[in-house]
Amino acid sequence: MRTQIASTTTDSIVIRGHDLAEELMGRIGYSDMLVLTALGRLPAAGERELVDAIAVSVMDHGITPSSIAARMTFLGAPESFQAAVAAGILGAGSTFLGGMTEVCDLLSEGAVGLTSTSGDVEIDAAADLLVARQSARGRKLPGLGHNVHSQGDPRVARLREISRENGFYDAHWALLDALPGAFFRARGRHLPLNNVGAIGASIAALGYPAEMGRGIALAARAGGLIAHILEEQSDPTAKATWEHILADTDLPDDSSEGGIDG
Repeated sequence: MRTQIASTTTDSIVIRGHDLAEELMGRIGYSDMLVLTALGRLPAAGERELVDAIAVSVMDHGITPSSIAARMTFLGAPESFQAAVAAGILGAGSTFLGGMTEVCDLLSEGAVGLTSTSGDVEIDAAADLLVARQSARGRKLPGLGHNVHSQGDPRVARLREISRENGFYDAHWALLDALPGAFFRARGRHLPLNNVGAIGASIAALGYPAEMGRGIALAARAGGLIAHILEEQSDPTAKATWEHILADTDLPDDSSEGGIDG
């Protein structure tokens, strides 16, 4: 088995050609290390700012399916801290946390032929085509709408601003910004952009592989899940949640006999 990512000898660890102890530790940050390890190069300053912002934006979002899964797993197996974190991470996908991969792919598809100098008419036409394609495929349009931030996700404007400040507001971002209007023209509904859309546009603008967006999100969300489990240790809520569900569940008449263990 081979890997070009890292190698280890009796007295050194080398990551992507850099000595871990001598060149990296204490000299670069976590986002730098993430990009270096995944992509084989250190990010430029502008990249670092945007990757940092993406990671910060998804660290935590309060009570979500992933944090609930982590807390409930910790309730069942308090001796396995890592299992609780893993349980929360496993819930990341197209509905929660992971949809930026699909957004990145869609924007990359839709932005073919567009440039940073493309006008509004051309961008709007590309957005209309993208909405029509998703409709023909029978799929939802990721990047629009939010179950909590129904009037607009506050993170979108900030990621857009950071992208502009660092030279990454390009045709992908312009296409994303045109999608709410295209969706309204096609469906007659107003849906605001969400953070998943902003991350997808940012990843496409960075030129990263689409899955890198989900990778950054997972690496960041692990930190949020650690916080939830630590809070569960000192201020538990999972048991009360379970008991609330039990109290609200219709049990069969013979539920007092032959029950399951725990």
